Amino acid sequence: LEGVSSKDTVQKTSHAPNLSFAMASISTAFNKMLLSTDVDFKRNPSDMSLASSCEELHAADSAYASPRPISLLVSEPVDAECAGDDEHELDSLLLSKDEWDFDLHKLDDLTGGRPLALLAASILSDRGLLDELNIDRDALTAYLAAAEDAYSPDESAVSFHNSLHAADVLHGVHCLLNTPTLTGYFTPLEIFAALIAAAVHDVDHPGRSNTFLIKTADPLASQYNGVSVLENHHITTAFRLMEQPGCNFIAGLDAPMQEQFHQLVTRIILSTDMSKHNACRSAFASIVEQMQRIRGDTPLSTPTGDGKSQRRSSILAHPLEDPDNRASVLGYILHCVDIGASTKPWQTLKPWVSRIFTEFFNEGDAEVEMHLQVGELNSRKVDIAHTQKGFITFVVAPLWQLWSQFVSPEQCRVQLENLRFNMEAWSGLSGSSPSSEFIEEYRLPRPHVNSFKREASLSAVVGLYPHGRQPRKVTRQQSM
Repeated sequence: LEGVSSKDTVQKTSHAPNLSFAMASISTAFNKMLLSTDVDFKRNPSDMSLASSCEELHAADSAYASPRPISLLVSEPVDAECAGDDEHELDSLLLSKDEWDFDLHKLDDLTGGRPLALLAASILSDRGLLDELNIDRDALTAYLAAAEDAYSPDESAVSFHNSLHAADVLHGVHCLLNTPTLTGYFTPLEIFAALIAAAVHDVDHPGRSNTFLIKTADPLASQYNGVSVLENHHITTAFRLMEQPGCNFIAGLDAPMQEQFHQLVTRIILSTDMSKHNACRSAFASIVEQMQRIRGDTPLSTPTGDGKSQRRSSILAHPLEDPDNRASVLGYILHCVDIGASTKPWQTLKPWVSRIFTEFFNEGDAEVEMHLQVGELNSRKVDIAHTQKGFITFVVAPLWQLWSQFVSPEQCRVQLENLRFNMEAWSGLSGSSPSSEFIEEYRLPRPHVNSFKREASLSAVVGLYPHGRQPRKVTRQQSM
């Protein structure tokens, strides 16, 4: 398990995000969205049918049934000094978003439980993709806010698959896309699609697994014939959000590029289906083999059977010249990051494990209540440390070791070292305490959505779109 720290390999920008916004100012685009629709995206997890319209899918919460300008949501007095402190902290924190150990929980706190929209805007703006692709900033602001709202804020029901997890995955995809080996191969549209896919890959997640939905004959399972049920639901929801007034941020793209965007987002999100894990890894392994031939890691000669060998052509196409391979790599990146909490530092990992097992146990409780067989990981008697050792050994580590072969161990040392440390830590904890105690000890509650900070963070999104910036350049031509 070797490699180098992400801080040694990631290109940094010297331009601090422009967060000099008035904390009481309102995003014009977000106000327009609120005033033009009565749809609230905090849906009831039990209402999961996709047979109806988007309004029916996302029934309006009675507390927010009447659309209001976001300024009217402010329920706390504005403390100018406090607002200035938050602005400064956000400014400083976002400068470290290229680092693998980025403090996402601090961002969650500073944004009042709404980290996704602000982080997405910061990343997309810094990469220069909005100007490159003629993306409508107002529509993107509205879309990111709507997408964050579509993630359940109810920690008791959805403790893991929420906007914090989406922000975490978005950040991880952003970091891996900075890997030097990938520089110059992906088009701006491919990078943009990968980042949007990361942001919405679990949107409107009900806190239940595909297995549970299928065996309970949930309407979603019927809608998708039991195939990639949640993944298809996330994709459908993500695109339906774009149909809301003022949310179609790709309207400036021509028709072929819009179609390509849809295809990429769909394919990338489908890669997160664990039932496709082996297929995803196998497809990527073939790309790694091509890469190794390019580097000379494998022989360029073929045995002839008579003790001699025939030299193959040394002129081999780079695997990332193939757009199908590039799409596969983007899907693999999202899959690695989606289940890659074990590649984070130990203190960061523990709250994530507490969250996912809270969801598992909630599902197990529902199975008991419905007199169904309880899933192996859903039993409150499970040894969490033991399961995590197995998960790292048989699932996570092989994924990341293959990734290290693709980009070189030096370019993902921090992830591999964290995996090794966390594996040893779990070994020391195995059988040491009941799962319930582990969950409670390492539980890290999210902040309640704070109206003032909610306004501030959404207003900040607009502040992250200054003109005259010098963003990170994307060199590959869009036509490739």
